[in-house]
Amino acid sequence: MKNVKVIEVEDYDGDADYNWEEGSVKIKEKIDRNIDVVFSSEKGYDPIFQELYPEATHILVDEKREHVPISATEIREKGVFQYWDYIPEVAKPYFVKKVVILGTESCGKSTLTRNLALMYNTTYVSEYGRDICEELGGCDGIMVDEDYPLIAYGHKLKEYKASKKANKIVFIDTEAAVTQFYSELYNRKTQRVLAEIARLQQYDLCLFLEPDVEWVDDGLRVHGEQQIREENNQRLKELLNEYGISFVSISGNYRERLEKAIELIGERVGV
Repeated sequence: MKNVKVIEVEDYDGDADYNWEEGSVKIKEKIDRNIDVVFSSEKGYDPIFQELYPEATHILVDEKREHVPISATEIREKGVFQYWDYIPEVAKPYFVKKVVILGTESCGKSTLTRNLALMYNTTYVSEYGRDICEELGGCDGIMVDEDYPLIAYGHKLKEYKASKKANKIVFIDTEAAVTQFYSELYNRKTQRVLAEIARLQQYDLCLFLEPDVEWVDDGLRVHGEQQIREENNQRLKELLNEYGISFVSISGNYRERLEKAIELIGERVGV
């Protein structure tokens, strides 16, 4: 609406400790002109508004909660997921929980990511590096150093797009530390840009899949010997620890991994 201008005034206080007077000062500074009308859905705000905005008229919007049967207080007390359908679409991505699946090749990351997305009726992010490798016909000896930062950037863009359409939670197959791992594995190079991305990224839960399921040759994988799998597994854990990425290890067959993942999501993410 061309005649409407939205101005953001941010605060971090809760209901009990919110400073109304201080808040009104911030609002007046931001608006920087006379305030003629204040809107709310609470008749009980009349006294405080008369004190803080004496020249303004207090107009009640949906006082009986007939159109929107919730309040901001209820959302804060019970959480946004309890009232997800009433949260504006533009705000939902901010609250979406991000669960990333980590591990070396052929440990079930893609399978678990897709299955979790199906079970939670939400979006997921496939491994962008794998998509690139499939286009190239392989990675070993084909990828150049410059490809890995592009993979990390492309993957983050996919995360952003998936979060915009997610239903409370989004599942992500790998991240920047794994991209760094493959840069070391295939090109013998540790890249600073990948390290910085890995340190800056934030996830609500990181699930690390141990290489104890059968290795499957899909035409792109080249490290099937169990000793090498274990060595790669250890190196990836070292990178995660170096970048300050906390993770929970999951082992067992595919069904056990899925059940454990669901359990951890319920305990640590609350979805």
